[in-house]
Amino acid sequence: MPTARGDDRIDELIKVIYATLGQKGQWPYVLDQICDIFGGAGVTRFEHNFGNRKGFIRHKCQHVGAEANDAYDNKMCGRNPWLRSDLPYRSEAALLGTEILPNSELVRTEFYGDFLRPLGYLHRLCGVVARDGLDVELVAVLRTKEMRPFTEPDKKRLQRLLPHLHQAWDLRRTLRAERIEREALLGILDRVPIACLLVDHAARIRFVNRPAERLLARRDGLMAGANCVIAATSRESVRLRRMIARVAVGAGAARPDLGEVIIVSRPSERPPILLTGLCIRPREAGRPGRAGALVALLAKDPEGEKLSSDARFSPSGSFASSATSPPALPGRPASL
Repeated sequence: MPTARGDDRIDELIKVIYATLGQKGQWPYVLDQICDIFGGAGVTRFEHNFGNRKGFIRHKCQHVGAEANDAYDNKMCGRNPWLRSDLPYRSEAALLGTEILPNSELVRTEFYGDFLRPLGYLHRLCGVVARDGLDVELVAVLRTKEMRPFTEPDKKRLQRLLPHLHQAWDLRRTLRAERIEREALLGILDRVPIACLLVDHAARIRFVNRPAERLLARRDGLMAGANCVIAATSRESVRLRRMIARVAVGAGAARPDLGEVIIVSRPSERPPILLTGLCIRPREAGRPGRAGALVALLAKDPEGEKLSSDARFSPSGSFASSATSPPALPGRPASL
């Protein structure tokens, strides 16, 4: 039976998993702790596809050289007898190696003779961190033939841990995908020749590209005030904030994909700035003030630098291409 101390260590590790979410080096540390808690001689985290029987080790086995790990990725993965069928590998399932294949049969396989025996391993405890179709992500603790086999209590303790490993894996993947999308979008926006600001539903500035920096620096009609974009007069600032709020919830324009347009005057009496607001991500309905909606403000600045592309503003004020109907904003991700 698992000891009270063993259960306490599982609880402590669960706290660590969430406390270190997204930190560099989280997985190696968590795997080291799993190996220690379960009395393993080695531990690894790896992926496998049951369709093509290919996979690779994400975090290498402890006490195993790079050559052996490479041999698994390149050759032995498809010969792993514990992975012949996907049926036992349900999401968040914990499995003993002997449930899949008795040790008496395992030792007669090429996988054992060419891979496990040289490393000294025999006993395995495995958990499914995540599954997507025929793709699985697994964590496995290994013991040598001289050590006692894993038991049902070991399996139950790992089962307690797996939902938390799954959630951490899922959150980490989501954060990584959103970071990649965000970096790609901002990289594109910083290269377009049109002044573009990204603001939230309350007009707080989230990003400005280089042409927009130059426009705001002139403080002539449009500027940054207390981290919010404002116009030259209080009345126009109110109109601008209201337009942004409408666009953030997809209201106020007959064609939301074309956005909404307002004209901002300039104290210098130079030609006014034409602003088009486009919603990047609609704010969740029924949740006023919720962060998440972004509005792109595209500015036509007659006094600014000439555009080097064929982009222009149509007579109606909406952003358009000289060749086609209004294009979508570059990237236009579902989340930022």
